[in-house]
Amino acid sequence: MLKGSSWGQILGKLTILAVLGSLFYALYTNFDFVTLSATEDGMKPLYEPGSFLLVRKSPKRLALQDVVLFQLPNSSELRAARIYALSQDLVSLAPGGLSVNGELVGRGI
Repeated sequence: MLKGSSWGQILGKLTILAVLGSLFYALYTNFDFVTLSATEDGMKPLYEPGSFLLVRKSPKRLALQDVVLFQLPNSSELRAARIYALSQDLVSLAPGGLSVNGELVGRGI
């Protein structure tokens, strides 16, 4: 036993260690740190090439305005883009930019 430490103090420290270990395990198994190789113009200045991101390995579902990472075929570049439409949406190019379901969502895309 540690000198000057009571069992309550030791158990408290072990509890904190267990909580931190569980948190680290959850982060390690569900998330990755990645470095962006390139970004779409609409992602700047928030995400620039070389930015570090903490990303979920397998998201449950995707929603509008989520940021997704992808690789183009035959490329090792990791790119970021924002979701502007889902599978049921009607997407078209309008004079001012991108239109989703008749509403302008992005300029100059």
